Amino acid sequence: NRSSDLKVDLSRTTISFCKVAHSFVRDVLRLYIPELYGVFIESTSGLFQEQIIIIQDAMGEDQYLQEHPFILKNATFLLETMLPIVEETVQNAFGRASPELHDLHAELEYLMESGGDGAGGAGGGGGGMDDDSDIALGAASDSQTDSDGEVV
Repeated sequence: NRSSDLKVDLSRTTISFCKVAHSFVRDVLRLYIPELYGVFIESTSGLFQEQIIIIQDAMGEDQYLQEHPFILKNATFLLETMLPIVEETVQNAFGRASPELHDLHAELEYLMESGGDGAGGAGGGGGGMDDDSDIALGAASDSQTDSDGEVV
């Protein structure tokens, strides 16, 4: 199985976020009615924005200075893998792209380009950013999939 050979070393925080974001999107789409589109997009964007804040806080903490490459690898995974999956899911479900979700790319790209300089601050901490875990692209290593191949 080719996908089981592809592994990316990510933090527990990133893995947990991906699981929560995936479950949230999947569950909301099951209950979706057109009147909830704005709330759904706002909530999904909010999830990613909060994760960006966690990453920025970790980048600003002196105790995580040596972990910056690892933290940036996690940010790259969110930008280049998780966010596009969510965007594609939304586009397939609603028949249109979400400008709000697309705009999150700029926030994550800025974080990566700046290396998080000056973005940190008190509170937040790293949320376990120094914990190493493996994740197969598309599914966390300790998750299970249903008959459709979706993470459960």
